[in-house]
Amino acid sequence: MQVGDTISATDGNGRVYKIEIDDVSKTSVAGKIADTVTESPSAIQCDLAIPAASAQKTDWVIEKCTELGVSAFHLFACERSTGRRIRENRIERSKRIAVSAIKQSMRAFLPQFYSYEHLKSLAELFSRYDLALYGHLDEGSQELRAALDSHTYKTALVLVGPEAGFTEAETRTLNDAGAVPVSYGEHRLRMETAAVILPAFVIESQQK
Repeated sequence: MQVGDTISATDGNGRVYKIEIDDVSKTSVAGKIADTVTESPSAIQCDLAIPAASAQKTDWVIEKCTELGVSAFHLFACERSTGRRIRENRIERSKRIAVSAIKQSMRAFLPQFYSYEHLKSLAELFSRYDLALYGHLDEGSQELRAALDSHTYKTALVLVGPEAGFTEAETRTLNDAGAVPVSYGEHRLRMETAAVILPAFVIESQQK
């Protein structure tokens, strides 16, 4: 771009700036703010919790779900997750992926990131949400669409387990904390597939 062109920028907190470029060098671009618009947050706050996984899978989930409008990501370790702990560099990498994704999708809100060494610590947050769901194939799970249609919510937390599933003890922890087990069909999905499908349904369901 050249001097005189305009670009859009955001602070990640809802403010969008129209900037007129007045200087371009090999190392920087400078301009002045010509206009500012403050966007309202989405009517539905959907947060996503995913288990420790490979960088490639995690990056893909962060990118796609940021584009969908997920408000926050909760990365956790559990018995059958690929990793036993969430490293700080993993969080920093995820933030960079999210910054790139809001630029691509022209969103004004940057998701927040949190990490947990144990599923029990994450479960303590469930009471803060109108609805907490987790993917589960076993008997007793509700069909996803039916579960969403039976609840009214403005804030929701969606949990996706590792591909080997949660252990029985972890399932009890989730149930005792008030999470609703849901299924999205008869077949098992990869973690990263479920991690995109579930938030998409949750966000879309309450926007009708």
